[in-house]
Amino acid sequence: MQTDVDDAKSHALTTFDQQAKSVTNCSVGSRSMTIYDFGTSARQAGLKRIFRLSSDISSAKSAAADIDLMSVPYQNYADDTDTDFDTALDEINSEISTPGDGTSSSSP
Repeated sequence: MQTDVDDAKSHALTTFDQQAKSVTNCSVGSRSMTIYDFGTSARQAGLKRIFRLSSDISSAKSAAADIDLMSVPYQNYADDTDTDFDTALDEINSEISTPGDGTSSSSP
């Protein structure tokens, strides 16, 4: 199962890179990626940076290969609410120096 997860991560990043290259006027320096996960243990779940913002997609792919599944101490731990997207999105928002609304390149 772990191999399947690793393969899926690598495939997703490769696909992202190929799609980004196919966008008109998207040069290597104009696309970038940062990677976060929810942590390695449900007992200490929280936003964890895996890869800092960079245009080096190859290094991002290597960093993603080190992501592992979150461990949980037992079935239904914390009512299976270990991936708290609301809190994670709030935390990511504070990581972005000038968050925008996504409607234009000046407000990404």
